[in-house]
Amino acid sequence: MTHKAEEWPWSSYRATAGLVATPNWMQTDTLLSLFNPNKMQSQFAYQQFVNEGKGQPSPWQNLRNQVYLGSEEFVENMQCKMAQGAKLRGIPKTQHGPVKRSIEWYFERYASREQSIIMAYRSCHYSQREIGDFLHLSHTTISRIIRSHDMQMET
Repeated sequence: MTHKAEEWPWSSYRATAGLVATPNWMQTDTLLSLFNPNKMQSQFAYQQFVNEGKGQPSPWQNLRNQVYLGSEEFVENMQCKMAQGAKLRGIPKTQHGPVKRSIEWYFERYASREQSIIMAYRSCHYSQREIGDFLHLSHTTISRIIRSHDMQMET
């Protein structure tokens, strides 16, 4: 939102970096001591540290399910730790469900096209239209395949 850290008015950066007076309520010594025991040198090292972070990929690109910051393996491990059948009212399925996989993954993983369609749709990550677009089929064809599968499961 800004080009320089010191331009962001709601940041503690300017005070921590020694560019403005530190408010009485703000504690910067602990953080700065990680850079250098000398306060002026630590403020300079802190400024360099922040500048080196510019242009780096955003960690938010690794955000999974709108909640987890980590690999698919990490997410699956965390989800396994949740109590089975736990009531997760008010939490969207996209947050506590499985990690979104590419649509291609479903068609490489399952032997039949029908099973791939069902699993991609059941993942809650792909609409019937998205699956249809991927397969160059109408969404009504995808809907019929899903409905037919559901009817077979009921009998």
